[in-house]
Amino acid sequence: MTEIPDEKKKELHELVEKQKKAKINWVAVITQLSEEDIKTIAWEIGLVIDKDQIMLPTETEEGKKEKRIQKNTKKIIDYALNERVLRNYIGGGGQSSGYTPYFSGAGDLAIGLAFAGIAVAFAGAEAFTKSHIQKEFGNVETSVCWLDGGFSFSVAKADEMVPVKDHLFQDMRKQYDQNFHYLVPIKQSYELVVIPRNEDKLENENQKKKILSFCEILDNKIGDFCGKIVEQSVTVIEEKRKKVSYSVLLTSGVRAESTKEFINLNKYSLYLSYRTHLNQLYHELVQTKHLPNLVEFVLNNLPNQYQLIEKHIQYLFLELSNRFESWDFKENVKIIQSILHSL
Repeated sequence: MTEIPDEKKKELHELVEKQKKAKINWVAVITQLSEEDIKTIAWEIGLVIDKDQIMLPTETEEGKKEKRIQKNTKKIIDYALNERVLRNYIGGGGQSSGYTPYFSGAGDLAIGLAFAGIAVAFAGAEAFTKSHIQKEFGNVETSVCWLDGGFSFSVAKADEMVPVKDHLFQDMRKQYDQNFHYLVPIKQSYELVVIPRNEDKLENENQKKKILSFCEILDNKIGDFCGKIVEQSVTVIEEKRKKVSYSVLLTSGVRAESTKEFINLNKYSLYLSYRTHLNQLYHELVQTKHLPNLVEFVLNNLPNQYQLIEKHIQYLFLELSNRFESWDFKENVKIIQSILHSL
C-alpha cells in the first residue's frame, strides 16, 4: 500500500463526518482514493467499515445505542433537578401555581406514597409556572432540596433560575460523579439506561414488563421505608400558640431547625435524600454482585421470585443501617434499626 498523505486522511475524515455514513465506492470517487486504501486507513482515523459502507462510530448499532443512552441520561439529570428545585410563581396579577406540599394525616397510609403524590403535584406546578414566566418577569419562590435532606428558600427573578439549577447540578456531579441514576427512582434508571444496555438479551416485551414490575416493588418499598424514617427524624422542640419549631435529623448526621411554614419542604427534601442513599446502595450492591441485576434476575426465571425480591429488599435496608453505622451517625442508625425491627 502506498503512503497516504495526511491531507488525504483529513479529507476522508471530513467527508465521512459530514455524511455520517456513506458507500465506500462513492467516497473513493470523491476522494480519489482506492477502496482498498480507504478500508485500510479507516481505523487509523477513527472511522468504521461495515460491509460496503464507511461511517462514524456513532452510526454503528452500538454507537446509536450509546447515543440513545446519553440522551436518556440527560432525561435522568433533568428529572433529578426538577424534583429538587421547586418553584412557585408569584407575579402576573396575583396568580400562583401553589406548589405548597401537604401530607395525608391518615395513620395507616404509607407516607412514602404520599411523597410520591406530592412529587406529581410539584411537577404540575413547574409546568404551570413556565408558561406564565415566559410572558412576565415576576418573582419566583424557589426551594432547593439539597443532597443531605436540608433545603434553602429564596425569592428569585425568573431569569435567575438557571444558576440555581447549575449550582445543584455541580453538587450532584461532585458527590455522585456520573452516577446520576442514584438520584431517581430505580424504575426510571432501568427503563432509560439498564434495559437499553441489555436489550439484546431480552427475548420479548413481557420480560421488560416483568423487570419494570420488580422495579416498582423496589421503589414502593423504598419509598415507604424512607417515609417512615422521615417521620421519626422530625421532632417538635417548641410549640407556642400557633408557632411551632422543629428539629430535623439530616442524612449528614446533624440536626437542622425548621418551622411550621417549611417543615413539609424539609420532610420532602429528607425523603429524597434517604431515597438517594438507598438507590445508591442498591446499584452498588448490584455492581458488586451482592444483589442480582433485575435483567439477569428475570432471565434466570428462578422459582419464588417475589419472595426473593422481598429478601433482597430486607438485605438492602440492613445494609443502609450498616452504612450509617460505619459513618458513626448514631441517631440515624437508631431510627433505621427501630423501623427494621418493626417490619
